[in-house]
Order: sequence, then C-alpha cells, then structure tokens
Amino acid sequence: FRSGFIRMSDSAEPGALWLAPENKNAESPWASIELVRSGDYFGLMTSVTRIFKYDAQLFHGIAADAGISHTSRALKGESKGIGMNQQGDIYISGYARNSANFDPEGYDFQDRLSAYVTKINADGSYGWTFSHRGTGGTGYAAVAPDRFGNVTMTGVASTSYRTPELLDHNGNVILNYGRKDALVTRISPITGSITGTASTNLAGLITTEITSQSVLPGEIAIYTITVTSLADTTEQVNLSLDALDFGITAVLSDTSLTLPMGGSVTTTLRVMADTDIADDSYSIRVLVADEADQIHSSVVATLKILRPDFNVSISPQTQKLNPGDSTTYELVFTSIDRFSSTFAISAVSPHASVGVSVSPAQVVLQPDGTAIATITVNTDVTTPAKFYSFNVTATDGQETRKSKAEFYFRDVDLVLTELSTPNSQVYAGEYIDLTLRLHNAGDPRILRPEVSVYLSSDATITTEDTRIASAHWRSLYGGSSKRWQPWRKAIPPSLAAGTYYLGAIVDYKNGQSETNEENNVGVASTTVQVGQ
Repeated sequence: FRSGFIRMSDSAEPGALWLAPENKNAESPWASIELVRSGDYFGLMTSVTRIFKYDAQLFHGIAADAGISHTSRALKGESKGIGMNQQGDIYISGYARNSANFDPEGYDFQDRLSAYVTKINADGSYGWTFSHRGTGGTGYAAVAPDRFGNVTMTGVASTSYRTPELLDHNGNVILNYGRKDALVTRISPITGSITGTASTNLAGLITTEITSQSVLPGEIAIYTITVTSLADTTEQVNLSLDALDFGITAVLSDTSLTLPMGGSVTTTLRVMADTDIADDSYSIRVLVADEADQIHSSVVATLKILRPDFNVSISPQTQKLNPGDSTTYELVFTSIDRFSSTFAISAVSPHASVGVSVSPAQVVLQPDGTAIATITVNTDVTTPAKFYSFNVTATDGQETRKSKAEFYFRDVDLVLTELSTPNSQVYAGEYIDLTLRLHNAGDPRILRPEVSVYLSSDATITTEDTRIASAHWRSLYGGSSKRWQPWRKAIPPSLAAGTYYLGAIVDYKNGQSETNEENNVGVASTTVQVGQ
C-alpha cells in the first residue's frame, strides 16, 4: 500500500491535507500508508486509489468507508498527480489500461494505456473523468488547476501502438508526429471536455471591494462587486448566488453583465439579516459563469451579525483615606457593537457619616462611544476606621448594572511579627529568655504601644493565662518596629509543672483603635516544659 501523492489545500480549506495512496493488494486495501513516492509497477494486479482528507485543525482522517474512491482494473496503472482549485474541487491524474470503475460510473480505456484526470467535487461527490483514448497511448499524467477555472493536464503521447491516432473525450482525432511527444491538454472544469488553449476566453474574474461587513439584525449591507474581463473580446457573463443561510436575504442589482475586452464592470450586492437571526458570521458566495452557464470564478462576502451590549466599570476600585478626607471615582460606560442608551445613576452610602454623590446623575451613551460619571465620597473625622464598600447602580429601564467601589482608613495596626525563646525547659522561679518584635502596620504614629507575654496550657492565648512579662515603648511610627532581645523574665514560682504554650497579646488593654483588631495575638512555634 503506497502513497502516490500528497497535497496541502491553500484556498478552500487552508491547512487541509489530501492524500491519494495506491494499493497493490486488493484484498487488504487499508493495510498502511507511507508518505513516499512510488515508482512504476507491472504484472497482473488491481490498482485501488482512494482520496483521504485530513482536517486542518484536528488532523485526523476521514473514515475508510467514507473515502472517495475509484478502482482501476488494469495491467498497469498508477496515480501521478493531484490539484485543488479555489472552490475546493480535487483533480487527480494518472494512467491506466483497459476498463476502469471510477466511482460511481464505469469508464472504458479501450485496451490502451491512457492518461486520465478525475474530478472530485468539493462536497466529496464524483465529478467526471477525462482521458485521451485511441489507438495510440498516453501516460505519466500530471494535473494543475488555476484560479481562473482552467484545468491543465500534461503527459506523454506515444506511437508505440499500431497507429499514431489519439482521440479526445469527444472522439476527435489528435495527431501525434513522434514516437514519444509531450502532451498538454486544457480541460473544462465543468464538463470535463477539451477546451483547447483559449484560456483568455473564459468568463471574468470576480472580486469585491469589501469582503466583510458588520450589521445589526434587520439591517442591510451593500457590497461592491467588480467583474474583470479575461477575454480578448467582449463577452457576456452571468452572476448568481449560491445557497444562502437561514435568515439571510441577498439580491444582486445585475445578474447579466457585458464585459468589454480587458475591462471591468461594477455591480452591487445587497444583503439583509432577519431581525431574529443568530449573532454569527455568514458567508454569501457570488458565482460568475459564461454564456453557457459554466461557472469559472466566485467571491465570498462575509456578514457578521452584531449583538449590541455595554460595559460599566469603576476606577479606581479601592482607595486609602484618612478620616475627614474626600475622594472621587470614575464610572465609565462603554458601548459594544453600536449600543446606545440613556442611563440613570445612583449610589448608596456605606455609613451615616459618609456622603456619596453622582454627577451627572444621567448619562447618554452613543454608539461605539463612552460616557463618564463622577462619584464623590466625603468622609468625616468621626467615621470609624475600617473597610467600606458601596454599590453604584446604572439603569436604562431595560438593563441594570451594578459596580462596587471600596475605601478604607489606614489607622494604627499593631502586629506581633516575632516571638521565640531558646529555652525549651525551665523551672518555676527561674528565668526565661524571650525575643519579641512589635510592628505598626498602619500609617499614623502610636504613643506607648503595649504588649504582654503569657504562658498558656493551650494554644489559645488570652489575658486569663499566666502573664510573665509586659512592656511598652514611647512611640512607634507607621511602618516601623520595636524589638526586645534578650528579654529575661522570671517564671512565677507557683506555676505548676507542665507543658506550656508561649504567647503574646498586643494592646492587651484594648486601649488603641486599630484597622484590624484580629491580628493582635501571636504564639511561639515551640512549647516550654516547666518543672518544679
């Protein structure tokens, strides 16, 4: 089982990989795949060729029973080339002898070695098969489609048979003057018949100035369509629309155009989305065909459905204040997908001593614009030092959004950051060495901060435990610390023997108002064994 050729899609489905393997063993057609080029092979055998498509994102193959196949019962045969046009159609080429079964119809090579091209439509269905048939022979075919709709086949024409006659698809004789000559044939992508070399007589190339637009449900998008002539004479082309998605209506202002030689003609495409259409992107394909209605090119216009919405944000989210301070916040409205409305704004004070006001109390949000309101907060010197949060509400009668803002006072905040002893065992009445650090995590300076050290029978330290030391300091500025080391204190002689936890309580008399009253207790990491 061998791979005859491999092709990466570069237009219809970028990144998709198409693989056409060959099989020498008809009894095991799905044995394995090798991505190598095969040479000729001879003998009585069956050549099976199937096309596999590998998804560009998931990179997995189509199941074997879903593959497109053509089976050539031949004395000699091989697939030689593959090509893909902008519409995603696949063209495979090769050569074979005798009759062949190109799925779903049979094909007779009339007992001659013949080059062939088979078209597989973009949807996976069989298109057509072309071959030079006659008393001569052709082989080693390659194929190349181009963006104008041409399908070009190359190969070798041979006179090694009885007469030098070659026939085209319609039975016309093509003469061959040498024993082996190069062969070039242009094939119609629609009918699979020879079109000769008249590439400039194909229908026009279609383009659009705007390939993507965004609209609201119920709106109309207008695209400018330009068709450029590729012919050396005046030609007539017909425009049509491919199947449209549900909820999309499209109309061409012209469906028949006369193209001047080497010139172009412009027309318009009007596309409307239903009011209840889903917010998604939709493709509208415009096809251009010649007077025989053979399609040669197309263009895709993309329509994105907008879903209007808005965002509300408050900045800054949190602020630090001192009692009596005033501050402001910005409430910012942002339009999404052309949303517009008028909003009423209100705010609720978090405390009786705090004033909160909004200016302006109503804002107008323009499509794709922004609107700003200012929130002013006034505190009092009597406002308790703690964290505060308050909500700002914006509503237009249909949608309501809330934003939360915060402020807090950085008052004194005493924290025990270090407590330890090198003495793991002491006796009642003897001394214990302590190390202790007190830190002011707040802003203001504090006078005479106090701390007490306790021995406790459990890890919960309270003022009811045995106090062994107390200390204070003259003052402690915000962000600064006071450390006691060594600090030698006596164990009460009456303390019962046992295991004790060493702990400390900052501001143990609760004489200082603090931002955080929950961080005033600390416990050493080791216990102390007290003996009698």
